[in-house]
Amino acid sequence: MRALGITLVFLIHLPSLVLSVEPLTIGIGAGLGIAFYYGRCYFMECCNTKNEINTSNLQNDLEQMVFGQHLATAVVQKAVSAFMKNKDSPKPLTLSFHGLTGTGKTFISKIIANNMYEKGIASKFVHLFDTALHFPHKEYAARYKEQLQEWIRGNVTACP
Repeated sequence: MRALGITLVFLIHLPSLVLSVEPLTIGIGAGLGIAFYYGRCYFMECCNTKNEINTSNLQNDLEQMVFGQHLATAVVQKAVSAFMKNKDSPKPLTLSFHGLTGTGKTFISKIIANNMYEKGIASKFVHLFDTALHFPHKEYAARYKEQLQEWIRGNVTACP
């Protein structure tokens, strides 16, 4: 019976206790929410980890690391610079490199990724597709195109 009396007293005083603690709880909750929102990139990868790409560093890296592909490096530099200058672009940066094995497609992709994201090519925001691996059958080209476009649309939301 005594336990019931204590429970009733607690329940009677619960509304006043909640009202007196509630502003404190709301303040702590709001503070934690704000701290998480602005500090989350310290603990996990965010899409804008480096915030802005340094286009002169990218140009430097391309010039010093890529040989015999001056046309490709100029086009890449121009495309990436234009994309980064447009802060309100509704589309992701999508580059498609074509060529024979060993011509530097993946190598240039790694240079771009390293200049855009802290984790470089290992970033969850960088995706490489290899035609031999991801699109092996010519007869399914139309289907691959649709799937790739759908995949890109779905992943754009990961980095608004």
